[in-house]
Amino acid sequence: MVDTTEPRSWWGTFWMFFGVMAVPFAILMALFTGMPLSWTIFEGIFFGLLMGLFLASKFKGETIKLKITNKKEFLNKINTKLSQIGYHLESTTDNFFTYKPSFQTGLLAGRITIAITQKEAVIVGASVYVKKLQNLS
Repeated sequence: MVDTTEPRSWWGTFWMFFGVMAVPFAILMALFTGMPLSWTIFEGIFFGLLMGLFLASKFKGETIKLKITNKKEFLNKINTKLSQIGYHLESTTDNFFTYKPSFQTGLLAGRITIAITQKEAVIVGASVYVKKLQNLS
């Protein structure tokens, strides 16, 4: 059994984006429109709900398993692909790798972890980015 981190749930992702979006949107609406914050808070909640629903489907955690034949070749491919989509190696042990997103990729995207055994790699991360790695085996 390979030890990996648990993927972020849809609800966990929804609440994270809702919290990050709703209050700042309400405050900015109050500042730019001159309306009282007590009025714009409802718009902020609505905006947070919409963005939370949309982004939760894209950034919820997902786990995929890829068959590998050559660990070194696989790591070269995965490092190249992750670098292209804005992830960089953060830490590593013998068979466990953690990649963190760059600022441009989006800090709320979360980390991608890869655990490698003799014949497979278990990849955990944001759905939108993990799906881009499915063809690497």
